[in-house]
Amino acid sequence: MRERERDAQIAAIAAEFGIEATLESSFAPWVIVGRVDGRSFYLRERWGDYTLEVAGDDHPSVTSWTTGDPTSGITVRSGDATDLGPASSPPDYREALTLITVTIREFLRRRACDHPHRSAADWFCSRCGECLVDLAHPPAEPTPAERDGEGRRS
Repeated sequence: MRERERDAQIAAIAAEFGIEATLESSFAPWVIVGRVDGRSFYLRERWGDYTLEVAGDDHPSVTSWTTGDPTSGITVRSGDATDLGPASSPPDYREALTLITVTIREFLRRRACDHPHRSAADWFCSRCGECLVDLAHPPAEPTPAERDGEGRRS
């Protein structure tokens, strides 16, 4: 794929998702930078592993990719490059941009959520999906009678 075609494909996918994205480097490391819902990000892939970082709360337009300061961003996801699509050349930009968009929007939604209507029986927030209990020491499951309200007699 030619550079112009690749850039047009990335721009079209980004526009479809309502984000900004640019391929900063197509060689090692492979880097996509941009903004999702006002928050800058960069995704860096090298040697089969990737890291997705968003800008910190104090400076939503600054990442460590732009500053060189490793403390200026928040790593929201990392993993094996196969998360970004099949190991192929050129990369699958639709899969990579989907992962970027979904991960950052989930991160931002969880940061902003106040976990409304939480009850003691809720393990996860119904609005944002955030885990509300320590899964290493989960609370006991309520019995069927407790779930039906029969266990609340005084």
